[in-house]
Amino acid sequence: MNTLQREERIDKQAIREAVCRFFNGDSARSYVRKEIKASIHGVLRRIQEAGWEAYLVGGTIRDAVLGPRMAGPSAYYPRDIDIILIGVQRADVKERFSDLWARETRFGGAHLVDKKPGGLHVLFDIWSLEDTWAFKTKATPLPMSISFFPQTPFLNLDAVAVEIQSHRGKPRRVFENGFIDGINDRMIEINFERNPYPAICMVRALIMAAKLQFAIGPQLVDFALRQAKTTSVDELMAAQRSHYGVQRCSARELVGWIRSLQEASAQGLLYPRLAVPTGRQLTLWNGYPPSDYTTERDALPSPELTPV
Repeated sequence: MNTLQREERIDKQAIREAVCRFFNGDSARSYVRKEIKASIHGVLRRIQEAGWEAYLVGGTIRDAVLGPRMAGPSAYYPRDIDIILIGVQRADVKERFSDLWARETRFGGAHLVDKKPGGLHVLFDIWSLEDTWAFKTKATPLPMSISFFPQTPFLNLDAVAVEIQSHRGKPRRVFENGFIDGINDRMIEINFERNPYPAICMVRALIMAAKLQFAIGPQLVDFALRQAKTTSVDELMAAQRSHYGVQRCSARELVGWIRSLQEASAQGLLYPRLAVPTGRQLTLWNGYPPSDYTTERDALPSPELTPV
């Protein structure tokens, strides 16, 4: 795997450039990338025609920034495209995207699936800022504004929003809260702990740490170990399948990752990393289809997970 060099440290302009490449694609050398590009343009065109203010957020930006650098342009394949709309009713989103509508997400957004010939599915999660959990439930006293949205995701590497529609003579607006530092420091850490789905947060964070080979911050280590004491492996695996729709890691891998954090904590080791083979790291980047690492034969019973 490629690693980020010091001269590749990012700033807001680097984020803008990565988003521009994501929207416009590379030379669209493959069928998959051509279809992804066409699907993205189709969804964005509908948003623009509606006159909606929209922002690309979270993991889509993270993968747009890191994917080509760490996994190569041909290996980069986003799991889905995350978009926040400002002041748009859920019913209006459903009406405009009725042909792509798949279901309502657990947070009240729209999960869209653009089904392409040959079985390729391009996925979108679109929701209104007003439906963002931290704002809607008043879990934070922050004003409801896109500029404050980056303070609400669970992880620092999701804490970013980029304006989709650029305006002539002005750069796309970028809002972030520790995202740039997290990328430059190669560190995954908690940004805002309150969340209604802690098991999903834990498993997703560990998969992300394995995929990126970033160090895991002390708050996230503590959170993961606390979660491991109260949640069985079966429950964690169910949370994973609920979130991803597939099994991204096996129970054996998950238990191994948790044990490595337990050992690091017992030894007083700060900022541990999850060791995974290079080939396995690439399968985590690609995401589709589920790899051989995720077969049921690897499953372990809950007692294999022992707290520190």
